[in-house]
Amino acid sequence: MQATRALVREAWSEYLDPVSAELVNARVSIEVTGDPEPPVLEAQRLALQALDYDDRDDVFEIAVARDGADMRGCSTA
Repeated sequence: MQATRALVREAWSEYLDPVSAELVNARVSIEVTGDPEPPVLEAQRLALQALDYDDRDDVFEIAVARDGADMRGCSTA
């Protein structure tokens, strides 16, 4: 088992690119946490499409698709 290591914020995007590619279409659940409320399961059994970090807006982005749809290559623009 690999040791856990902390990543500096500046390395998040570079780290997430290969992780995102390796996990495309993996089944994921999304749980939202916030103090002092307990965690809430917002969605489950979704197909992961991408993970990204936007350092300009300081936002962690998670793209998912329902029903196993592969949304890679689709644009929202």
